[in-house]
Amino acid sequence: MKKILTIVGPTASGKTDIAYHTALILKNKLNKKVEIISADSRQVYKHIPISSSYPPKEYFKNIKHHFIDELEPEEEFNAGKFGTDARKLIRDLLKNNKIPIIVGGSGLYIRSLIYGLFDLEESQENDANYKRKQIEIRSNLEKRYKENGIEPLLLELKKIDEKSAEKMTNVNQRRIIRALEVYYLTGIPLSEHQKKK
Repeated sequence: MKKILTIVGPTASGKTDIAYHTALILKNKLNKKVEIISADSRQVYKHIPISSSYPPKEYFKNIKHHFIDELEPEEEFNAGKFGTDARKLIRDLLKNNKIPIIVGGSGLYIRSLIYGLFDLEESQENDANYKRKQIEIRSNLEKRYKENGIEPLLLELKKIDEKSAEKMTNVNQRRIIRALEVYYLTGIPLSEHQKKK
């Protein structure tokens, strides 16, 4: 297995510059093909350069970057999708004798890339019945949220998956709906699925 250079650290610690200058050294001094993979949860979105601190424009001219300024803000992207997409990208880069450098401050994205996260959709992505059922369940849960608020859904989650509910110290509507959706799709609590990863 090839080792992949990964630069991680807290916000504003200089990761972007270190990754860029490392890539330049590999490219210019060692004649290697290098591409940078951003593992930042916000840089993937367009139109928010200040809050996500995009690299300077000249960096893009010299070194190809991935997962930066690619999606509209309303498009859904998460750690599970990043892990799946970034692993595929890394395999392609290595196959073409390119060196990937991963850089980012989103620990969950890095963990997803290295270890994977529970991702129900990965095994069901071509099943039309599954997708239809998922849309129906999610729509129903979102409708109930709009009509009655989050508390009834949180109480429901506590009854069917107490472990997942306990982890939600901040009442997060998306995470609660997702945990309920997984249970109603599979009949198995999300916390049980997560034990497999």
